[in-house]
Amino acid sequence: MSAPPPKGNLQKIREASAEDVIKWLRYANLSNGVCIMTGGVISFITLGVTSLTALAIGAYVVLFGCMLFCFECRMKRMEEMVRRNFGFLFSYSGRTLFILFIATLCLGVTTNGSVSAIGWITGILTFLNAMFNCFVIYRHPAFKSGGGLRRSGDPTQGYKSGEALAGGAAMTFAKNNPDLAKKAAKGAVNYAKENPEVGKAAVNYAVENPDVARSAYDASSGGSDNPFGGNAV
Repeated sequence: MSAPPPKGNLQKIREASAEDVIKWLRYANLSNGVCIMTGGVISFITLGVTSLTALAIGAYVVLFGCMLFCFECRMKRMEEMVRRNFGFLFSYSGRTLFILFIATLCLGVTTNGSVSAIGWITGILTFLNAMFNCFVIYRHPAFKSGGGLRRSGDPTQGYKSGEALAGGAAMTFAKNNPDLAKKAAKGAVNYAKENPEVGKAAVNYAVENPDVARSAYDASSGGSDNPFGGNAV
């Protein structure tokens, strides 16, 4: 009996779990945001400003790339402002249309009356990302009837906040480097003693983000009550 033919990438995406697909979308959009911002900055540096129109388009490219990146980072301090002014991003369909709009805007980065190379590169990559988003929300089973997700739903509901992701990364690093984590903790305590305003800010952050603070503490202390080793005084 012959082996079954290998699955294509699109089939693998359809068969992936909803959690994995949402994660892939987020990573793709974060990377796309960085690409758009980089392309906009490079266009300013290498192409210069040939007209007010080119200046405006380049500025909007950088701004919208930054918006996409910050949206996917989901920083708590910025989320209220983003929801108030750019509410259309908080749906899968709205976000996809926004990415498609940025792709067309990238193609407006011109030099000598024609689309620049950086405009083509960022525009095509952004268009492909928009098609990836579109494929997922229209073809993945999770977005079909009974699948649990809706195209008009909020894509950030399954996200961890940027602060939580940073805390998780810090926890992993601390677990893998316990000695370095203890040294860092001692240094942080000494610095806080010398700079009480910084210590106060750290306490306020811990109060506002108890889960992140607890994870960081557990990782650095190795689960003990004393993060500096030895017996408690």
